[in-house]
Amino acid sequence: MERERNGRQRCATLSSRVTSLESQLMALRKEVETEAAKFNEELERRDREVARLEAEKIKLEEALAEAKRSNVSLKESLAVERAAVEAEKRRNALLQQQQQKQNEPPTQHQHPNSQQKGTPCSPRSSPTLSFGHASLDDSITSSTWLPLEDGYHDGRSVNGVFEGHAGIMAAAMTASSSSSSLIESLQSQLKLRDGEVQQLQWEVGRGESERNALTAEVSSLTAKLSEMEASLASAEADNGRLSDLQTKYDALLQMYGEKVEETEELRLDLQDIKEMYKSQIDQLTKKGGNS
Repeated sequence: MERERNGRQRCATLSSRVTSLESQLMALRKEVETEAAKFNEELERRDREVARLEAEKIKLEEALAEAKRSNVSLKESLAVERAAVEAEKRRNALLQQQQQKQNEPPTQHQHPNSQQKGTPCSPRSSPTLSFGHASLDDSITSSTWLPLEDGYHDGRSVNGVFEGHAGIMAAAMTASSSSSSLIESLQSQLKLRDGEVQQLQWEVGRGESERNALTAEVSSLTAKLSEMEASLASAEADNGRLSDLQTKYDALLQMYGEKVEETEELRLDLQDIKEMYKSQIDQLTKKGGNS
């Protein structure tokens, strides 16, 4: 009877342990499945995010390189335009100086062959026009103030002199008009070039702003990639923890199987003991009935 009672107690203890192990195994299996699903989902999400950030980083780096090339091209164009504008300014200033010299009031030059004061002059000593070394204004001035002596010039001589003066004046006016037109045209071109230079400067500034914005965005994406790499490292650590959990689960599963086998053996032993006691009780009962 003592042996049967001990066997029953041991069987109950083992059954309780098996039940506890089953509960632990069920909870552990559920935890492992939950952790595995969460890990796989997080890993897939991070892989997608890393791929997206990598693609966006490549795109922004290409845009940044294009912006740098465009900025260099704009700076070169700006330098060329500035050089052209400076050349136009120098040319315009030179032409303005020439026009100012032409527009200066004429000065009267005393001809070396002019009549001396108080000395009579022969009719053939009248001054002649000279264009060898004199400027256009000097020629006009000298020709305009030629003295007409009484008793020498006839009508044809006077008319010829005035006709020559008129031709010279017309040539001077034409030259002055063409110079003014040329200067106005150059000033117009200079204003146009100034506008082009300002436009190029604005485009260069805009290119600089775009390049700075792209650089900041690339830096931000690089920081995000670093964070994602750190997150992936953490995920790998979680994967190691999951592997440890799987190992623990396998060990508990093996222990559970061993306990189940041990419980089955004890159940069979208990059954044998019950049968043995039952047969003994039957034999004793029969003996008591015979006596």
